[in-house]
Order: sequence, then structure tokens, then C-alpha cells
Amino acid sequence: MPRSHTSVGSRTLGVLALLVVVMGCSSTTSADERVSAAPDDIGRATSTTTTTTTTTIPDRPPELRMPSSARAEIGQTWTDAIVASDPDGDLATVEIEDAPRGFFPLTNSRGLITGFEWQPAEAGQWSMTVVATDQTGLVQREELLLIGRHPRVGDHVMAIGGSVAAGFGRDRSDYFTSDECWRGESIAHPTLMVEQLVAAGALGASTQFSMVACSGHDGPALLNTPVRATDGDGDVLDGAAKSQLEWAVTLNPTIVTVMAGAADAHLLDPTPLLIEGAGGDPEAALDRTLLAERLDAFDDSLDEAVATLITSTDAHIALLTWYDPTAVDPVGVDGCDGSCFRAVSAELIDELNQRIRSVARRHPAARLTLVQLDDLAVGREAPNGLGPDILRENGLGPLQGIADRFTGGGSPWCADDDGPDDTVISRLDCVHPNEDGQRAIAERVAQALLDL
Repeated sequence: MPRSHTSVGSRTLGVLALLVVVMGCSSTTSADERVSAAPDDIGRATSTTTTTTTTTIPDRPPELRMPSSARAEIGQTWTDAIVASDPDGDLATVEIEDAPRGFFPLTNSRGLITGFEWQPAEAGQWSMTVVATDQTGLVQREELLLIGRHPRVGDHVMAIGGSVAAGFGRDRSDYFTSDECWRGESIAHPTLMVEQLVAAGALGASTQFSMVACSGHDGPALLNTPVRATDGDGDVLDGAAKSQLEWAVTLNPTIVTVMAGAADAHLLDPTPLLIEGAGGDPEAALDRTLLAERLDAFDDSLDEAVATLITSTDAHIALLTWYDPTAVDPVGVDGCDGSCFRAVSAELIDELNQRIRSVARRHPAARLTLVQLDDLAVGREAPNGLGPDILRENGLGPLQGIADRFTGGGSPWCADDDGPDDTVISRLDCVHPNEDGQRAIAERVAQALLDL
């Protein structure tokens, strides 16, 4: 019996020890886990669950490496690379949109474009697009600006425009004998401007000069009417006659001076713009409808000329406004003499200059300088017409007839009396600048360019 009792007691102690061990192991489970796990869920509560996540990288568009612009002179070739790739390795096509004449794509053995040659057939600039596409349809586009130019050799200045730019208006022989454009190259303000810029070191001593401005040319004539070009000495330059604008594009000068609009605004003979029978009322005397029509045409032509100079040459453009040559006490015309004509002429010049300024604002200031001449003749306006007193005396025969031919017997812009002695306006026609006037214009243009 005692031995049996001891055996039972030993077994009891062994069970208790096992319970302690089991309870000690389960004590590592949190209270929440013990509460949440039912006795028959113990195995499930203590098992480990693994979740697998798959990440999909989205398809990416192709990539293009290429120049933003290419420039070549006519007769030469620019060659460059177009590198197209795709980060996913599924590049499908490389194509060109809006390629101009003279553009030649280069391809590899797969037919993919890998480069290009640019051989301009004419001066200008053209924007085209390279398009790379992958097999999923994703697209990459890059712009390429193609520039074509005629060769430029050293510094070169060109004058385009009408009679003032041509140097007409000297109180000298150009009223009697001259070329078809009535030029006075040696005294024209563009020639004098070149001298001043060379002296200031802004242009080289070997600067070339070309005159294509022509008396009587209006805005459309700048674009269309063929003329001969001359140098600063009046010698004719080689080359077939071309429009003023074509000469500028072909010679690709460093600077182009532009002074036009006199013919468009009827400055020499304003009577077509005046309404007959308006009396002395300046508000009723000017035919504003006709003036607007003429200035609209001038605006369009000048804008086209400037735009072409910017896109087809490397020149910097000096665009000049106009001065009012009207005498303080002008001769005037029938129905609008004296103060009436002075008021009308001021409005006419103002309308012309508004159009010139409007054109200037449409183009980049980096390529165009507006030179203000509005106040050039203030205090130095038109004197009495027909030059020195001897030309106004009777009995001069043919000489009087020659003078009358160019002034109509007395321009309405002229003074009724002798007018100012210190004038910048020609005493023969009272509109064009004399030599002092041309020099004053040259100084303003040169200073405006030196201030850049």
C-alpha cells in the first residue's frame, strides 16, 4: 500500500509539472490572441500566411536626341544625327513631318531614320517635326528648325526704301541728271551712317555698301519692282535687276536700313488725299477712307518685307519713322491752305508713323531697331520753295521750267515767305531732306544702332 500510494503521488506530480511547462510555453501568446483563439483554433491562430504582390512597369514613350536647328548656306550641306531609342526596346518607326525641299533623311538597314542632310535651295527658315513611335503606339515629337542663307562676306550695309533713303533731295544736280532711281548715294543717310559706324568701330573699315532704294517706290514696289543696285560711289553692282527685297535676301547684309512710305502717303503731292470744297476745316479736308486704303497696302507690304528680312537674312533692320516737313506758314493747296494744311499734314504723317510702329511691334526687337525721326524738322521746317531767290525770278526760261517740273511751281509744304535759314529740308521741293537733313538722319540711325 505505501509503495502504491507513492507511485500515484509521483504520477500526480509529473502531470502537474507537465501542466506548468505547457502553461509556461503558452504564456508567450498575448492576451488578445488567447481570447480570440478558440481551443479548437489553436493550430490555425499560430500558423504563418504569405501574400505575393506583382508590380507591372508601365510602357514608356520613345526618346529622341537631335539638334534643335540646322543652318546651311545655299550650295552647301549640313549633316547631323537623329538618335531615336525606346527604354522598353520596342521602337517601331521614326518619321518626318513637313520636311521642306532640300531635306534628305538618312536611314539604317531597318529603314529607321538615323540622321539627315540639309541642302537649302533658297534662303529662308522652315520648321519641321521628327516623330518616333513604339509598338504600343506611344509617341515622342521634336521640332527641328532648318535655316537656309545666301553667303555673307564681311560687313555689308544695304539701304532700301524710297527717295529719302536713296539720297534724293540734295540741292544739287540730281534734280537734273541722275539714274532711273534718282539716287544721290554719296550724300544719302545710309552712306553717312556707315561712315559713322566705321569711325566708332562698330563696323569694319572694309564694310561694303549697297543702295537699292529707289525714288517713287511705294510698299508693293519694295517687293516686286526690279532695280539695279549701286555702291556708295554710284557704281552699278553686278547682277540682274531684282526687287529691293530680293537684293537684300541675295546679299544677306549685316544691316538693312528701311525708310519707306512717302509714296504711299502721297507726301510729294497730297492733293489726291484732300477733299475738294472742304474749305479751311482740317477735319473735313482729309479723305481718311482713301488714306486708310493706301496705308493698309503699305502696312501689308512693309510687314512682309520685314518678315522676309528676318527669316531669310541675318541682317539687323533699322526701320525709320517719318518727319513732318511742313512749314510753319505753308503755301497749302486750294481749299486747305495755311493752318488747315499744316493740321492735315501733321495727321497724315502721324497716321503713316502709326503704321510703321505697328509693323515694328510685330517683329523681334533683337532683330529690329525703330529709329524715331518724328521731330527731326521741328524748328527747321520747309523753307520757301524753288530754292534761291534767283530761281523764283521771272525770265529764267528753261531753268524755271525744270524747277517747276519737280515742285509743281511751289510745294504746299513750303513756306509762304523765305522760311527758316537753318533748315534740314530741301529748298527745291520742301519735302526731301537737304544734306544737313541727311546727315541728321544718319546720326540718329547710327546712334540707335550703337545703343544696342
